[in-house]
Amino acid sequence: MKRRDFVIGCAVSLGLGGAHAQSRAKLPLLGWLIPSPPTNPPLGMPFFDALAKLGWTDGKTIQIERRYIAGDVADRAKALEAQAKEIVALGPDVILTGTSPGVEAIRRETSTIPIVFIGVNNPLGAHFIASLAHPGGNITGFANVEPTTIGKMIGLLKEVAPRTRSVALMHSNVYAGGKREWIVSEEATDQAAKNYAVELVDAPVENEADIDRAFAKFAEKKFGEDQTTAVIILADAYLLQQRNLIVTSAAKYRIPAIYPFPIFPSSGGLMSYGSNLPEQFRQAAGYVDRILKGARPGDLPVQMPTMYELIINMKTANALGITVPASLLSTADRVIE
Repeated sequence: MKRRDFVIGCAVSLGLGGAHAQSRAKLPLLGWLIPSPPTNPPLGMPFFDALAKLGWTDGKTIQIERRYIAGDVADRAKALEAQAKEIVALGPDVILTGTSPGVEAIRRETSTIPIVFIGVNNPLGAHFIASLAHPGGNITGFANVEPTTIGKMIGLLKEVAPRTRSVALMHSNVYAGGKREWIVSEEATDQAAKNYAVELVDAPVENEADIDRAFAKFAEKKFGEDQTTAVIILADAYLLQQRNLIVTSAAKYRIPAIYPFPIFPSSGGLMSYGSNLPEQFRQAAGYVDRILKGARPGDLPVQMPTMYELIINMKTANALGITVPASLLSTADRVIE
């Protein structure tokens, strides 16, 4: 009798263990690919917090596989391609990625797995989607900028540096291969240049030496008190990684610059104007939730940003000899003294 009870107990135990393993195996799988190294605090924390509030907890109700591109990788584009292959090979139910290069790397590997993006500047220009309202296909998400943002950034530069006659648009060749239309359309920049009567200069870079040389060249374009070259740092994963060098170079050559993310003025940059990236992460969790519950990404409209932040670093302004108008300070979301 005892032996029979023991056998039955083992069978039940094995059955429950197998059911538990099977249950764990059936957890929905989320692939996470962000082409920048982990930050402290984690850049994606708003996403995971929002996801948990929707009932998705890593290891309990969902399995999350994370991939990043380490800061010291020599060939970032190749590393991103390899990570995309890894993520897709896992067969996730949905993939969250950031930036245009991230989307491009993933979509080369799959046309069926749903992709939700954040931090993509120009999804139409990059041909990721058919339209904002009806993306079609397997890609949707949250855009980083809308076309008039460049004009607004030029206007802010001219408020703090009224003699600005030339504005350089810095972006990188590291991930996008020089595809500036992935960041901002030529139509949008041409219209902004016309509206603000400035010459726009394309300034692609692909390494640290390029960045410093570019700022040195911007300094050469100053002609006494009558003309000033200012710089717009476009939203770009590589430039975000190189923010300390960029801020240092701008200070060394005394170049007024405006940045797309608050982390730049927090690191000593003059000012930033851009969308709220944490909010994009929070919203992306909602789309992931809807897709896991059966929604098709092609039916979820791509959302344009509705929240923008202006951050001004007064210590940097003073070091550059810039007088920030009181009217501009009063509209800033944050002023760093």
